[in-house]
Amino acid sequence: MVQTAEKPADTESTLPLNDVATENLNATEIITKAVTDAPISQKRGDTLARRLLLLTLPAILVPLAIVDIVDTKLTEQRLVKESIKGLEESTLVTGETL
Repeated sequence: MVQTAEKPADTESTLPLNDVATENLNATEIITKAVTDAPISQKRGDTLARRLLLLTLPAILVPLAIVDIVDTKLTEQRLVKESIKGLEESTLVTGETL
């Protein structure tokens, strides 16, 4: 004699069934339904790695960009001062020889 497992009397309260299981869908329809029912964060691919990249990349690049801009301005000012000083020295030397 073969014994069969008995189902609990209240199957809906013990085993929650989602819409896909209760509908008669093929595999493509199941996948489409799963994708359209997925939360927006999963649709965009907001994984932990992506969120960390989007948070850490600007946190690293913005200070580097600021330092680069400041360094460029300081270098430019130093070169202008050196050029003016060199022109003044050459003017003095030229004035003395005349």
